[in-house]
Amino acid sequence: MDTLAALRLFHRIAESGNFSEAGRQLGMTPSAVSRHIAALENDLGVRLFNRYRNIHRVTLTDAGQVYLTYAQRIVNDFRQAREALADCAGEPAGLLRVGAPIDLGQRHIAPLLAEFFERHPKIRVDLMLDDQIAVFSTNEIDVAIRIGKLRDSSLIAKRIAPNKRVLCASPEYIHEHGMPACPGDLTLHNCLTYKFHTARNI
Repeated sequence: MDTLAALRLFHRIAESGNFSEAGRQLGMTPSAVSRHIAALENDLGVRLFNRYRNIHRVTLTDAGQVYLTYAQRIVNDFRQAREALADCAGEPAGLLRVGAPIDLGQRHIAPLLAEFFERHPKIRVDLMLDDQIAVFSTNEIDVAIRIGKLRDSSLIAKRIAPNKRVLCASPEYIHEHGMPACPGDLTLHNCLTYKFHTARNI
């Protein structure tokens, strides 16, 4: 029997004052109850119950009273932890911090939030629109939508859609500077490129 199970058994006996009744509640035989309590007492090095020959009831020793204080706290904490996990396993709830590029967030994510809240009323969303690379180590973002290659291989990522880019030039520019024959030729041309914003927009 593990420690938590032994604590629960001890707690049941302390409440009922009877080995047999505690065993009945937990689906154990009286002999099994006696054996486990004896093992617990041996492990602790103290006697937890006063046993009487002529009556079936037991009472706590002074050491048992002390142990009961801690056992009740542990058993109650464990029960509350299970209840909290049961809530987590049900309807999603809490704060979801989402990071996304500014243009993508405004065009595609923000318009979907109203429908998302209708489906998940217990979730609050903190939408952080920023063209900087997402930083997960600071615990500021739970999930991020980004464009480009994944640099941190420890992250769990899923490809959503391709992002195709096209290089364009006016006929006048091509006439004056010539047509690039390969990507390396672009270093010899005047190109307008996109630069990340340094300010954060929330």
